[in-house]
Amino acid sequence: MLVIDFSLYKGREQTGVKHLFLSEYLQRFAPIIRSWCKTITYVDCFSGPWQEQSEDLKDTSFSIALEELEKAREAAGGALNLRAFFVERDADAYRRLKDFADRRGTEARVEVETRHDELENRIEDIVRFVKAGPPKNFPFLFIDPTGWTGFGLEAIKPLLQLNPGEVLINFMTGHIRRLVEHPEEGQREGFEALYGSTRCARVLDRVEGKTGLEREDILVSEYLRAIRETGGYEHVSAAVVLNPSMDRTHFHLIFGTRNPKGLEVFKGAEKKAMEAMCQQRAVVQDRKGDQRQTGLFDMVNEIPRHDRHYQSLREHYGKLAQRRMRRDLESKRRVRYGELYSSVLTVPLTFESDLKQWLKEWSEQGLLKIDGLQGRERVPKLDGDHHVVWTGPAVTATIAS
Repeated sequence: MLVIDFSLYKGREQTGVKHLFLSEYLQRFAPIIRSWCKTITYVDCFSGPWQEQSEDLKDTSFSIALEELEKAREAAGGALNLRAFFVERDADAYRRLKDFADRRGTEARVEVETRHDELENRIEDIVRFVKAGPPKNFPFLFIDPTGWTGFGLEAIKPLLQLNPGEVLINFMTGHIRRLVEHPEEGQREGFEALYGSTRCARVLDRVEGKTGLEREDILVSEYLRAIRETGGYEHVSAAVVLNPSMDRTHFHLIFGTRNPKGLEVFKGAEKKAMEAMCQQRAVVQDRKGDQRQTGLFDMVNEIPRHDRHYQSLREHYGKLAQRRMRRDLESKRRVRYGELYSSVLTVPLTFESDLKQWLKEWSEQGLLKIDGLQGRERVPKLDGDHHVVWTGPAVTATIAS
């Protein structure tokens, strides 16, 4: 398992959390994929490097991804082909990327192509590269911009529609939130590109008059909807990554897959990344405290603390997920567990343990029952033929999703 060294991310801890997320996901993803695919093609659409601290570039997304995939190949006894495509527009960053790719590709037997260009200019090249791979080739797309432009929805549509395939997008919530709060002349075109011209008006209409977390939730949910519809993904979800020193969102990681197993792996990676995020936020707070007070006994490892803002978000999204879950059950009366899982776990900071706890509580209240449990089974499983049957009252009110 790759260990993320957060000492390399001082002042940019959110990037360390993102890289931990990517590492955790690929670590679990690769063994599953190799069970039925002979080739994994990793595509990094905004490769960098930028702000890296290590000379060997081990704190970059492309290095982390290749290391995890190489480990998966080693575990498979070498029976896994690895391919990679990197795009970077900055000349100096591209030079370092190209040097790394040429060296690593030869040493690690990875087929690598690079392009010095804007992503939107190289969509056809990426699609061609993916499709040129051998049969049973699975592409994983990582779209990690430094802002909110350069990956317009219509432009990346051919990438999203690669099937099979999955996508992880860094949705720069902080930038987009400020854009909506303080719109600048000439930026409407960029906003339309982000969501798609046909969706832009609806998004702006929905956020009109909204503030704070309510506005943020709309921006993210609408982007999830756009990604799901454009890519034909059956399952989408978002993970929130907080600013390391302030109680606000830095970005969301948006995920799309066509397989419930992909969603399961995403949520597992999210849980691990959230633990690290809270730890790093505590470290940053301690660092700020040390700057204000010197000579005091350091009790950072002695006193367990809770991230109040994170806990408030957990409560907020837990209530949102429960409302969605109850709405689905009340309206449909009988829902396959996998369908309920996908609907509820679209919500950030909501995990299968939460879902099962709510099912247990509502079952004890006589509101539902689980059909399909066999033998010693006590809880429904994602890969089982289990259904949740609502036995409580019918829909009494419209519940906002």
